[in-house]
Order: sequence, then structure tokens, then C-alpha cells
Amino acid sequence: MDWVDKILRVVVSIVIALFTVVILVSIFFRYVLNNSLVWAEQVCRYLYVWMVMLAMPIVYRAKGNVAFDLLYNRFTPQLKRLFHFLSDLLIGCFAGFLALQGLRYTILKGATIITGINIPQGWMYVSQPIGGLVTILFVVEHIVFLSKAKDGLVEDG
Repeated sequence: MDWVDKILRVVVSIVIALFTVVILVSIFFRYVLNNSLVWAEQVCRYLYVWMVMLAMPIVYRAKGNVAFDLLYNRFTPQLKRLFHFLSDLLIGCFAGFLALQGLRYTILKGATIITGINIPQGWMYVSQPIGGLVTILFVVEHIVFLSKAKDGLVEDG
């Protein structure tokens, strides 16, 4: 799954760069040229959605999410393994729900043209099923790792 992670990181980096450029160009047009770009706010909103949806699996895989580990640190290795499994199961269910609802909404609103930028709304909403499905792949990867871990040790996973 390393190659999927690398591709996501490149795509998210490109989206962040585009987001930054659009914001800077918008600021320049608004405050220097006194001519606001009507499409900039919508483009930034949709780039932001893509950034969040594609960064979600990266953060999960890197274990960069917020955690309260005061009680967790007192668990036995076997209990830690169970906790990781249940946590992964919940995250996988949420990602599946996000993917299904995102797909449903993409189909429902996908052909509607966004005024101002003249692109179908489906281009924004399809980021949800993509992010959800990749998160599910990473959850499965982590569950497989846990099942192969020796003596219940999960610190490296």
C-alpha cells in the first residue's frame, strides 16, 4: 500500500498548491486590481473538500489522528490488539458509510452544473467515495498487520 500512500501524498500536495495559488491570485485581483474573481471562492471550497477527503487516509495510515492514551498505555498487549481491532473496525465502518453516501450523492447531484465554474458537482462529491475506499484499504492493511503481529505487540502498527 506504500505506492497508494505516495500517490495520495502527491495528489494532496498538488491540491494544496492549487488552493494556495487560487487564494493568492484572488487576493491580488481583489485588493490590487479591484476586480474580484467570482469563481475563486467556489474553486477553493472544492479543492479544500478534495484535500480533506484525500488526506484522511494518509492521516489514518500515519497514525496522525488525535488520541487519548492515558488509559491505553495501561492495557496489556492483548488488550491493545483488541482495542486497535475495534478502533479499526469503527473507522472502517465510518469510511464505508462515507464512501456509500458520497457515491449516492455523486450520482444524485453529479450532473448538476456548478454556476460560476461550469463543472459538474460530481467532480467535487466523488472525492468522498475515493477517500472512503482508500481509508478502507488502509484499515484492512492495518488489520492484516495486527493479525500477523507477534505476542499481541502493536506498537509498530
